[in-house]
Amino acid sequence: MKTLPDGRSVRVLRGGQVKFSDGSTAAMVVFETERKPDDLKGIHAEAEGVWTLYRPDIEKTGQTKAIIQANQAKHVLLLQKGGVIAGYTWEKSADGGWIEKR
Repeated sequence: MKTLPDGRSVRVLRGGQVKFSDGSTAAMVVFETERKPDDLKGIHAEAEGVWTLYRPDIEKTGQTKAIIQANQAKHVLLLQKGGVIAGYTWEKSADGGWIEKR
């Protein structure tokens, strides 16, 4: 479990690098959320918190793209098996800052 800047906790499932068909790469962090799938505002806030925690490590790798993916906890909805709810992408700009792509 990782504690986010707002004090909430999420379970980080994995992190690493993904490679796209054009040869480009991105850092990727996948976390599990207890929020219901329709709480996109809350899920986005958690993704921003995960981004804040992992950004320094991602910057050390030299990556210029990052994906934070939210997966549904399997026990939140009885009939749902879990899975990807949402993904959020950040890209490094020419001035060195990061911009969330929507």
